[in-house]
Amino acid sequence: MNNGEKIDPRRPYVIGLLFCTLCVLLCAKLLSLTVLNNDRYQSNNGTLSYEVTVPAVRGRILDRNGTVLADNACSYDLVLHADGLPDSKEETNRLFLSLLRLLPRTDADLLFPLERREDGEIVYHAEVADPDSDRRAHWRRAVYYLETSTDITAPELYRMLTEKYGLSSAAEDGVFTEEETWSLLALRYDMLYRQFSSLNDYTYKTDLTVDEMTAAVEPGYACVRIADVWQRVLPYPGYASHILGTVGKMRAGEQSYYLERGYALTDLVGHEGVEEAFEGVLHGTDGIVRVTTDKAGHVIATETVREPVPGCDVTLTIDIGLQIRAEDALAENVSYVQGIYPSTAEPSNLCRAGAVVVMDPDTCEVLAMASYPTFDLTTFSSDYAALAANPDSILTNRATCGLYAPGSTFKLGVAAAAMTAGTITKNTVIHTTGRYYWKPGASSQNCWVWDSQHVAHGDINVIQAIRVSCNYFFFEVGRRLGIEKLAPYMTGLGLGCPTGIELYEKTGQVDCPETNTKWADVEILNASIGQGTNGFSPLQICNYLCALWNGGVRYNAHVVYSVDDTVTGQSEVTAVTEQSRVDLSPAVLDVIKDGMAQVIEENASTVGYFMQSIPKEVGIYGKTGTAELGGGLPANALFACVAERGDDRLCVLTVLEKGRSGAYASLTAARILRYWYK
Repeated sequence: MNNGEKIDPRRPYVIGLLFCTLCVLLCAKLLSLTVLNNDRYQSNNGTLSYEVTVPAVRGRILDRNGTVLADNACSYDLVLHADGLPDSKEETNRLFLSLLRLLPRTDADLLFPLERREDGEIVYHAEVADPDSDRRAHWRRAVYYLETSTDITAPELYRMLTEKYGLSSAAEDGVFTEEETWSLLALRYDMLYRQFSSLNDYTYKTDLTVDEMTAAVEPGYACVRIADVWQRVLPYPGYASHILGTVGKMRAGEQSYYLERGYALTDLVGHEGVEEAFEGVLHGTDGIVRVTTDKAGHVIATETVREPVPGCDVTLTIDIGLQIRAEDALAENVSYVQGIYPSTAEPSNLCRAGAVVVMDPDTCEVLAMASYPTFDLTTFSSDYAALAANPDSILTNRATCGLYAPGSTFKLGVAAAAMTAGTITKNTVIHTTGRYYWKPGASSQNCWVWDSQHVAHGDINVIQAIRVSCNYFFFEVGRRLGIEKLAPYMTGLGLGCPTGIELYEKTGQVDCPETNTKWADVEILNASIGQGTNGFSPLQICNYLCALWNGGVRYNAHVVYSVDDTVTGQSEVTAVTEQSRVDLSPAVLDVIKDGMAQVIEENASTVGYFMQSIPKEVGIYGKTGTAELGGGLPANALFACVAERGDDRLCVLTVLEKGRSGAYASLTAARILRYWYK
């Protein structure tokens, strides 16, 4: 655990050394820092002073053992500032041409819309006619900025650009060759598209090499700056993506929020996951350096106005080794179900998605949390369009935002509520016939064993009913208990209410008259077996399982262990607080545990087969859930379990969409437990 001792005491000094080095490089003209603000001014003696922002280093994200999950790397961009350009168009064009010779730009990079044929005719590039191409999108935006229409012909656009940028007469007078004129037009066009102005700098080239930086600053152009750009480095690409989130430009509608908090429009911010939830502490505070140059653009003085303060590190409760195992196991589990029901199934009936949550029931720390299918954050930007359009909703974190009927995992809470209320005892026996009638003459509600085999479970008690997941037994128990007692008990265990997780989540609802507008007394039957309008996230169901194991006490689920200030060395640890409590005696819990243990002990079952690989000294308690979807669709599969070895306890909840049988979902749990208790 990170209690502040894991923070490297050398880090603040390293950051300070980096800052000083940047200033020295700036003075040496090998490095100038980023994003001019509007506080530039020309002094009486002809020198130019302006302020540059020194970006703060974004805080890192680490797992519970101090393993870095999101770090930073610095790259350098060549940025042009309009205020440093020559006064005349010809001199400006000469300057740009010099840059093009030093650091060429390609047509593929600039997406210039015009081409010149061998006979000299100017025409549009073929991609301009493609409605889905980037070149056409750039062209439409540029035409808008030129205040003309998309009916403009290629020769007309050429003439308009050459006149606008002083290249028509220059070409005629032989100042620039035809090739040079064309290159300048392509660059000017891209600057137009990106709205280069005194208020908006232009990034000429990204990710410069040392040789390119030297070449760019050597001429001493006043308009040229080298900007350092911090980028996220992800050591485990493809893993924990839904947890971590991304860092990128502000989205539409976010600008005012961040501007009010002192951000610049060009600042990168967190999107989704921990990056967004803890943006305020990860971001840090940018520094400011005032730079003074002479008329030729040579740096003659620098002054530190404000030193940058790095963002805080965020330490998660996640164990990255377990996280990797959980994600791999979930993917394997989906493939396993697909192998059982291969091409004979309709595509809409295939198991293609799921989620798993692993928690420490003592603290409700999330040790692993996976959503399948997933994605790779290192290629997120280039993959975004395909990810967003994917019908499997890859970008959705199913662990926190997927809402599923809990199926028979709900019966554990029903049993606890009924025994606590005195509705039944450990020894209460109910005669089950397979077909349950709410009242004489009503249609029957059937137990799964009747639907599949036309038999019944007969006389059984609550332990046996948990083991065989008898619907008939829980229909009767729910009817006797009543929704007025059942609903608040289940809510007290954490279903249908926020878990306390720091990430965005959906809460779902417990099926009851207050949430179901079509509620009728008979609805208690479906509600009691985890069907009806019951719908919860995998995280909620796992948190509910933790509350049962804690004797009815529910704590806040959390994925962040601490926020660590790398400058002061102080850490703020997430408090574990009680969220709600229901009556649940040790004796009642023991009954539930006995039933769950028998689910695992049946070696002939699918669950027992998967669990055989777990060391014998580990106590395992499980419950399957098969939640009907209706409409002829295969059921969702759920498996909940708790494992114990001494004081080391894990709660695991797996959901497979259209997984058909809860027993199948136990494969993910078995792989996780085998890894953890190896």
